[in-house]
Amino acid sequence: MTAARALISGLPREELQNLAKEIQTLMTTAPKEKRVAAVGQKAWFAFMRHCRDTMAERFTTCKSAPDYAVVCKAIRQEDEAVYTAFVEKFKAENSAPTSDAEVSSAKPAPVAKPVAKSAEKEQKAAAKSAEKAAAKSAEKEQKSAEKAAKKEAVRLAKEGAYLAKEAEKEAAKQQKVAAKEAAKQQKAAEKEAAKLAKLAAKPAKGTKATKAKPATAPISAEATPAPAEAEEDAMPKITIEGTAYWHDESTNGLYSIDDAGGFGDWVGYYQPDNEEEPIRYTATPE
Repeated sequence: MTAARALISGLPREELQNLAKEIQTLMTTAPKEKRVAAVGQKAWFAFMRHCRDTMAERFTTCKSAPDYAVVCKAIRQEDEAVYTAFVEKFKAENSAPTSDAEVSSAKPAPVAKPVAKSAEKEQKAAAKSAEKAAAKSAEKEQKSAEKAAKKEAVRLAKEGAYLAKEAEKEAAKQQKVAAKEAAKQQKAAEKEAAKLAKLAAKPAKGTKATKAKPATAPISAEATPAPAEAEEDAMPKITIEGTAYWHDESTNGLYSIDDAGGFGDWVGYYQPDNEEEPIRYTATPE
């Protein structure tokens, strides 16, 4: 029996299942004596399992089925009465059929489910679990992306509002500067118009004209020699880059001299400290 156990202990699971079926068939067709012997063998196997479960410390050096059988045989020899009682109890609890009718009505032992089917079931479960995990991860990433997009939209809206406010401030500032400059030019124009009106009201002759002063600009500009009646002029003349102009010394305004030697059109403003652009041309005194 020990040799038989050692022989079958290394068989694959599928072959063990087939062997169990064959033993079951032999048990249902063998004579009563063989069936009783089979029960006795089962009792011995049960006793060996009982010894291993209750006295594990005595099997620490065992490495194969024959080693376990030798130790169990020694335990049996130590107390045969205990072994006999164990066998009787096992036979009472696992009595074999005593007649062919009982044998025919006995149900075969359940066959273990194929390993391949179980593996396929586990594979399907793993695939389903992986699919659920992937869907959950994708949903999480989508929510994170939506949250980031909303946050960016809020940031851009705040930035746009800030830029619009700054643009309004700048526009208001420029408008204020433009209005101030326009008022300044308007005041200068009114002052110039009043001065011209005052000059026009003076008699052209019989009055002593203001004596022309030499130009102090760094450029080579000198006062044009006044004709005999220059003392009677109401405004001095100045020559700039070879051209003579009427020169208003109070504002540095320049007027052209017409063919008759009188006042012509407005030219611009004299800039005595600017050698590159001694005249700032403007359309009007403003």
